[in-house]
Amino acid sequence: MSEANRNKENALTHDYLISILSYDETSGEFWWKERAQGRRMNKPAGSVGHGGKYREIILHGIGRYLEHRLAWFYVHKKWPKELIDHIDGDGLNNRLSNLREATNSQNATNRHTHDLVGIRIRDYDKIRKRKGYQGLRTRTTGRKPYVVLFRNKFISAHETLEEARAVRQKVIDEYWDA
Repeated sequence: MSEANRNKENALTHDYLISILSYDETSGEFWWKERAQGRRMNKPAGSVGHGGKYREIILHGIGRYLEHRLAWFYVHKKWPKELIDHIDGDGLNNRLSNLREATNSQNATNRHTHDLVGIRIRDYDKIRKRKGYQGLRTRTTGRKPYVVLFRNKFISAHETLEEARAVRQKVIDEYWDA
């Protein structure tokens, strides 16, 4: 995190944050508690920014904040040490149950697994050719299987998407628990 962002976070106190916003942990939404320039009381706070990837809230006189970082600070009363990861890969889903602290490495790994896991091999021709999977078929049906990849590494092949998703989740859980 840059020094400028760290200074901006230090400028916002927890007491001030909870005095102007309320946060619903189950919906992941922030609501204004009071009227002020550009905001209405009891209305949703913030907007989609950062190229449509994340929600942000502008606190006049202090700065622009990513909602997932504000949510962490609101609940835990401390800023995250590094990054906040969206477990489901959806940067707009700021429910507390979908947020966790992460290192750069963990966050990058999670991002890749959402794109590649549980997809049939034929959907990823470049990966198939590079990794040498062209002849891979399932035993019982002879169809192209669903493949579990983790950090671009082949883990296993499965008949059904549900099986592939279960293995994928187990691999991710093991990585995060390490």
